[in-house]
Amino acid sequence: MKFIGNIQAIAGIHVPSEEFSPQDGASVRDIAVALGKKYKFAIAPGVGNQMSMPTNLLPQILFQSGSLELDGKNIAIGNLNLEATGLSIASSSTEEAEIVVDDVVKLLVSDFHFHLNSKHVIKRYLSNLIVEFEDGFLEKIPLIAAIQNLIDGILPTFPGAEPHVGFKRIGFGRTPEESVTGFENVQKSTFVIERRVGYPFEENRFYCSAPVQTKVHIETIEKIEQLVRATSSK
Repeated sequence: MKFIGNIQAIAGIHVPSEEFSPQDGASVRDIAVALGKKYKFAIAPGVGNQMSMPTNLLPQILFQSGSLELDGKNIAIGNLNLEATGLSIASSSTEEAEIVVDDVVKLLVSDFHFHLNSKHVIKRYLSNLIVEFEDGFLEKIPLIAAIQNLIDGILPTFPGAEPHVGFKRIGFGRTPEESVTGFENVQKSTFVIERRVGYPFEENRFYCSAPVQTKVHIETIEKIEQLVRATSSK
């Protein structure tokens, strides 16, 4: 397997709403100004009536295109999503996103006296990346190949079609639901491996998504490829 790169990775925390609010009565405006200043967001929430509301009454506020400078390293922040029950950060990997999450939490606790009980704080992740597999990939498994050949014999062809049908998608999850709404439900996301749109079958380029850390995601995909190789060699 060849790792091509991350599309977007998200890390965040989910907490009870009664714990995710300032203890000194600071408004959302106060928090937004502090976050915008520290992380240099290019796009930050406007100042309106809702910005004076307590944080536990506000559904969601979004910051975009910022960065964190920490220990001589610059971490790009795609967006910061602040909600009544937590926050999430989009960055290049879940590991970098988690560093930003921890830094934001530190700011909220030190400057606005958020009371976060560690036993109630749940960390969640979503990794999205692109990889290239060896020729054939799952088609190397005899049963998959047999099914593919069967389908190849019945599907119609058309101009621009690949000469033979190919494996396109596989998914695993703990719920039959396919779409997930809200970061608080991200753990329900499907573990997906699907062929990258716009690339010919021969390039074997795939989009992979899973509600896990980036490092774990890559290691798991590598193990899947090893299993496929071992199965096809028997």
